[in-house]
Amino acid sequence: MTARALRTLLLGTMTIAFVTAAYAAPGGHERHHHDHSKSGSKSTAVRLQTICPVTGKPVDERIFADHNGTRIYLANESCRSKFDINPDKYINQMIAAGITPYRVQTQCPVSKEPIDRNIFDDHNGKRIYMCCKKCRSKFRRNPGKFVQALAAEGIILENNNNKDGTKESDSYKEGSGSRHGHSHNGHDH
Repeated sequence: MTARALRTLLLGTMTIAFVTAAYAAPGGHERHHHDHSKSGSKSTAVRLQTICPVTGKPVDERIFADHNGTRIYLANESCRSKFDINPDKYINQMIAAGITPYRVQTQCPVSKEPIDRNIFDDHNGKRIYMCCKKCRSKFRRNPGKFVQALAAEGIILENNNNKDGTKESDSYKEGSGSRHGHSHNGHDH
């Protein structure tokens, strides 16, 4: 199987799984999430990762590897080097076992454009990245709505690591729309 076919299969599997998933923090016991839709039908349980794919031991949420938009938690540092040799092997084993890998944020929650890591807002101790200041302004009107949508997609949000207590990045200057590689003509602010 080619790398492209494997990536497409992984992305398709994750997309289906995340439609019904709710966000759960790593660690602790196995978590099951259910979609309680209006249809009343039983939904598929989604199992998010709590066990290291290298050792089979509980994960340490401080130790992880990001690969192709997924975040894989590991038991210890030595697992990272083993995982890095063949990450697709471990990810495919997890998926085959019914475990859904976490995803990292790569898109703006407002516009779905690629994020600019210099533009963010912090909400309840988590850092949420946006593509531009206009989207950040829209995010601020109802942050819970956007955070909940990210969580429903199984996206892991980074912890706010600001020591000075600041809640946002102001390094981006208005009017430099091409600074981060795309224009904003294609999405509504």
